[in-house]
Amino acid sequence: MRNFILKIHLYGGLLCSPYLIIFGLSSLQFNHHFVQPNDDEVTWTHPLRLDPTIEKRNVGNAVRDSLGLIGWGPWWNVEQDETETRVEVVRPGKKYQIHIKDGLAEIEETRLGYLTIVNSLHALTRVPNAPFMSVWGIYTEICTWVVLFSAGSGVYLWTARKSERHVGWLLICGGAGSTLLLILYVLVWG
Repeated sequence: MRNFILKIHLYGGLLCSPYLIIFGLSSLQFNHHFVQPNDDEVTWTHPLRLDPTIEKRNVGNAVRDSLGLIGWGPWWNVEQDETETRVEVVRPGKKYQIHIKDGLAEIEETRLGYLTIVNSLHALTRVPNAPFMSVWGIYTEICTWVVLFSAGSGVYLWTARKSERHVGWLLICGGAGSTLLLILYVLVWG
């Protein structure tokens, strides 16, 4: 049984290592901003008439769908007046600023660089209008369960090694203590 658990532990870790590397890199980028995003812009136009009865909450998604874009059309980034509608559609690695006036949409497409894509993968489960991206959400779920299993099985496998018991206890207690101190720090001084 122990040999079977060891194989799952090892091969599960190999399966999830690319995900964990991306997760680690995106965590570093979130905190330290090593590379600033590009601002490569392309502007294009497309005929587009908006239905005036659409609620503001749905305008971004309706524009996204009409233009065949993928991503999110956040309602809080929609500005409308009598003459013009401004919408933003965002997706991993790109954002679109869309100005709709007189039946014509002018789209400013900005490429944000490869590290913004890595940052987006940090917690991504799906992207609207991009069915393939849901595969990343499934991979994330698998990796979460494998990492939890690996943590538990690592402790189980460690119990068989009598020569490394003291170092193991030191690491477990040190890691648990550090985690609890961090939680307490955030709770008290937030």
